[in-house]
Amino acid sequence: MGRGAKNVGGCPFFYWPSFLLSRISFVLTHVTFAYFLLFILNDPLQLLPKALFPLMDVRAEDVRGEGACTPVNWDAVKNNALWFGAWWATHSLPSRSLFKKYVLGTLNDKGEIHPIDRPGFAIVAPVMWFLTMYKWVPVSDCARFDPLAVSPAVWAVSGSVIVGALVLVLSLLYMLPSHVFGTDRHLYPQGEYPHGKLITGHPYGLVAHPAAAGFLWVWWALPAYTANHIQLVAMWTTFIVLGTVLEEAGLNGESEFGIVYGRYRAKVSGFFPTVWSIRNTLGLKNEELHLYD
Repeated sequence: MGRGAKNVGGCPFFYWPSFLLSRISFVLTHVTFAYFLLFILNDPLQLLPKALFPLMDVRAEDVRGEGACTPVNWDAVKNNALWFGAWWATHSLPSRSLFKKYVLGTLNDKGEIHPIDRPGFAIVAPVMWFLTMYKWVPVSDCARFDPLAVSPAVWAVSGSVIVGALVLVLSLLYMLPSHVFGTDRHLYPQGEYPHGKLITGHPYGLVAHPAAAGFLWVWWALPAYTANHIQLVAMWTTFIVLGTVLEEAGLNGESEFGIVYGRYRAKVSGFFPTVWSIRNTLGLKNEELHLYD
């Protein structure tokens, strides 16, 4: 059991929950991510059981012609917004200090985070994200996005952006699993996990918010343009922009990185690569980033 045996005041009980939750969340995130790709592409190869898994648009056989279709089903709009809001709440609230302290009990009076905090958050996130798609109801049956009908020229542009976005998100999952899933939290008793320095390596060397940027790129580059796509773009964009504003406020605070983060953001943009960040990612000669001088 190693260092984890002294976890939380010498009690080994939280070693295994923290260890297992981080690994399970890693798997669940990949399962949900796979469903996400099939969801936004409307499962062109029909890999998913029709009766079990909704897609962004209605199935091909359910598309209705003009005059017979429903341009906007407002009950569906409200249903989708409700489930997305539930995911938003479970994604946003647990990251707030007051919620950690008074609701979850993972933050003590000394400001020390419990080792199960990050793995617990990481396992709820993919589950709730999955439910936003599983409980999705298409808001219109007038049109359907068919990726196989999109011209090669359009896919050359859109596809390049989407592939870049996927690389950005997957880089975060594979290169920084501890940061995302808390895969090493079980090794540290409460209060002993090192705060560490600001992460500036890839993918944070390219954009300041790689996960947010990746999903933003995917939604805006997807050449769908159906009513269902529009609602998803609206919800995700609102979530990403507002969430980033709140996160930026915290990162700029003295309890986090303060002036160091400001120096980093002077070189690295939130959602889109800068000339400096591209050169930095490619390992080209570049102006040095002095964070702690």
